[in-house]
Amino acid sequence: MFMKGSTLCSGLIVLGLLLSNEVYAAEPTTEPDYATRQQGLQQTNPVAAWQRGQGKDVVVAVLDTGVQSSHPDLNGNLLLGYDYVDNQSDGSVDPNGHGTHIAGIIAALVNGVGITGIAPQAEILPVRVLNDVKGSEAMAYCEDYNDPETAPNPNCSKRTMLSTIKGIQSAALYALTKNKRMVINASFGSPAENGYCAAIDKLFSDHPELENSVIIVAAAMNENTSAERYPAACSRVFAVAAVDENDARWTEGPRASNFGSWVSIAAPGKQVYSTWLEGAYRSQSGTSMATPFVAGAVAVLLSADPSLSPKQAMQYLLDNTDPLSDSGLGAGRLNLSKAMSAIPAPPVAPTAPVAPSNFSIQ
Repeated sequence: MFMKGSTLCSGLIVLGLLLSNEVYAAEPTTEPDYATRQQGLQQTNPVAAWQRGQGKDVVVAVLDTGVQSSHPDLNGNLLLGYDYVDNQSDGSVDPNGHGTHIAGIIAALVNGVGITGIAPQAEILPVRVLNDVKGSEAMAYCEDYNDPETAPNPNCSKRTMLSTIKGIQSAALYALTKNKRMVINASFGSPAENGYCAAIDKLFSDHPELENSVIIVAAAMNENTSAERYPAACSRVFAVAAVDENDARWTEGPRASNFGSWVSIAAPGKQVYSTWLEGAYRSQSGTSMATPFVAGAVAVLLSADPSLSPKQAMQYLLDNTDPLSDSGLGAGRLNLSKAMSAIPAPPVAPTAPVAPSNFSIQ
């Protein structure tokens, strides 16, 4: 169960995205019309994997700006969640749009409208931990949670205080309470360690059963540097870099995916088309968009084999990537169906889920 509480943070917290000016209104059309916009999904090679699993009974916690529950491509997959910005038991308020975009990449429904997520049957647990700041980067600089009015940045206020560590803890404990396997998606990061690694280590030490039920994936961020970013560089977290449509490290103007020996894996992050506020769709770029592809891919593998732990599923992804020419991007670029093919089929196969029949990758 989600519990309220304060957390101490310091440093700069930034969303791992670069905004596009393209915003598309929702319209009653079939998914194949949108498939040509989903280049990122195409690169992850999901279709064959969908024959064995689509994320059913797996929870992906989206720690972000919230998720707008009224979006027609999301409302069938959302759990209640929690809002640590305004301290209320509902994570479905998203004044920014970033979290709604992340949720669609993971689990947009197969419903004849809009797009398809990489894990369209996964459950999304929205945990609002980031404030709404206009512009291409949502950030706050927090010195003291108990006295936010003294912080040097006016964005660090009671309404916009970041509670990312508390969000990670609460999401993980939700998985234990509900006996669910979970992937925590953290599409944000900080140059400062902020106590992330110690808090995550303590969480898993205090609750050793989490080793077999929860993993955390986080954005490597977009500053074109090999310097570590947190929580992505923590030892228990899998860091995700971004590539473009040609499998080169994503670069857009002065922004580019971070890289380095601390990165675990790469996924598409250029102009990723997904859900937006007010039922709309929008293209965005950055490691924020790459991270949910990996989170959703873990969910798909878990749904195909109930005996797998999230960590084991991630290892299948790491061992079955496509190679990249650029260095510092981890094991390679995500290839979901390649990873699925490496998982032994069950001796007596259950009735296979039907892959989205009205979605084709073009």
